[in-house]
Amino acid sequence: MASPKSRSAVRTGLASLLTTELTVTNTYAAAVYDHLPLSFDYQSPVVTVFSGGSNPDQFGVGTQQYRTRVRVEVGIWVADQEKDDATWTRADVEDRLDVIFQSVMKVIAENRANGSSWEYIEFPGEFSEITRVVYSGKPYWLETIMLEARVHDGT
Repeated sequence: MASPKSRSAVRTGLASLLTTELTVTNTYAAAVYDHLPLSFDYQSPVVTVFSGGSNPDQFGVGTQQYRTRVRVEVGIWVADQEKDDATWTRADVEDRLDVIFQSVMKVIAENRANGSSWEYIEFPGEFSEITRVVYSGKPYWLETIMLEARVHDGT
């Protein structure tokens, strides 16, 4: 019996691509994590990539192989404006959320098919969500982007 591919390949593969785009090619983010760490050590902006669930589907008559849809959540964490801080405003927060969101869209568009991590990845037609959160004692604006990847354990 074939083993279904792990969500880890999708998560780490996407985090690697985003790291290159957001911290090497451009300097839009301080760090990209392939998980949700206990703390960002007051870094901002930060991007996280973590699993959002799976939907395995056995395919073919008499086969033991799976085609699985994997949900991946990309979190864009941007520090909120601190009181009386004229150097970092709410407009700066919005602008940084926008530029990182655009970069995520670019990475997905350029890597729809990626044989080593997924067969196909896409936005599943859901709106991203932006909320204000406190994480490890620091206020952030968090934009959560849902993605869906298809993996196949027979390849």
